[in-house]
Amino acid sequence: MKSRIEITDGKLKAAFVVSRSIKGTKLGNEIFQALADYGLPVLETSITQRISYPTSASLSVTVLDNKIDENAASEIHRLFKEIKEKFL
Repeated sequence: MKSRIEITDGKLKAAFVVSRSIKGTKLGNEIFQALADYGLPVLETSITQRISYPTSASLSVTVLDNKIDENAASEIHRLFKEIKEKFL
């Protein structure tokens, strides 16, 4: 990825998003440091493992549509906001 960013003179933007993290676990916290060692940005917003994500997919909707899990919807809104702030 870093090579591709260099080839495009920095026009290509990339960052890691931690998904399916398990909130409050040691591994969940350590993954951020492990990804930082790759030299690409790691977004602060992470998506936690929730049953509402596969449930929404099985209903052909998103967590933003189905109102089953407001915390999941909030994660997606925070991720969208962070991406806009950093890349747009």
